[in-house]
Amino acid sequence: WSPHVRVYYGGGARLMYGQLRASLLHDLWLLLLAVLLVGLYMRVFFGGWPMACMASLQIIISFPFMYFFVVVVFWQRPLSAFAAASLWVVVGISADNIFVLSE
Repeated sequence: WSPHVRVYYGGGARLMYGQLRASLLHDLWLLLLAVLLVGLYMRVFFGGWPMACMASLQIIISFPFMYFFVVVVFWQRPLSAFAAASLWVVVGISADNIFVLSE
């Protein structure tokens, strides 16, 4: 028994929606903090904002291309959770290319 764990059994849509919304807002603040910290790190690493913005743009552009290949070329429809996680991993692996290029 832990006071930090709450289990709801069919507690109604309003209760679940409220809990989900609170968790989502909390996680979005953490996401915003992470994006800001990574952006500042890239700015320091590259020595300026242009390359830091290009690194972010590379990540933003690579996701639609990978989505196209998975959905259109490999006929993965509807996109499963595993395929979405795979897209995220491939985009994450390709994101470090600009760091290698700058070295």
